[in-house]
Amino acid sequence: MKSKLTKNNWVYINKKAKEGKLLRYPIRHSGDPEFEGEFELRKEISKMSNSNFNIRDYDDAENAISDLNCVFDEKPYDIHMPFAEETCDWVIELENGISLWVQTEDEYYGGGEYSSGVSLEGFIFDNYDKDAILEAAKWLSKVL
Repeated sequence: MKSKLTKNNWVYINKKAKEGKLLRYPIRHSGDPEFEGEFELRKEISKMSNSNFNIRDYDDAENAISDLNCVFDEKPYDIHMPFAEETCDWVIELENGISLWVQTEDEYYGGGEYSSGVSLEGFIFDNYDKDAILEAAKWLSKVL
């Protein structure tokens, strides 16, 4: 399946969420729309990845990001871990009409507490299609 890393960011993701065109993963947040068969869909998606599309070890996350950057057909730049303490949102468009919202994180909270990694945050679409979402998750499961 052809893929493209876009320059879309949190503003785009938030707009799609307000339009009801975002299925968050792995959990639904309050105020999110409900989609037909959503619970079963989340269960099926979670079985596709040993990491449940959530890698918290910094080195493993770097390796997954490197693998992900190698599979894009088109990209204006590479996905990377944040340069400063923050999170970065990435949108990957797939040819089946589904876009993947992936987030990288590297935050230090003080006192030795930190959080880092890469995770799937949701599926963006114009028309809800369970099969297309499953196909997108299968595509991502090859690297994450």
